[in-house]
Amino acid sequence: VKSALAVDPITLEVVRNKVDGIANEMQSTLLRSSFSTVVKEGLDASASLFTIEGETLAQ
Repeated sequence: VKSALAVDPITLEVVRNKVDGIANEMQSTLLRSSFSTVVKEGLDASASLFTIEGETLAQ
């Protein structure tokens, strides 16, 4: 059973933007440092953050 926490909208937006930024940085690092031609030249990769239950937080 999950319990809902009360979070104000400003805090929620700040955290959401931070999580999105982390996923974007992960993807940028992957594309920049990849040795694969498909990834490096085709930009064919993505990065995501997940909860422990497997739900997507950011992509």
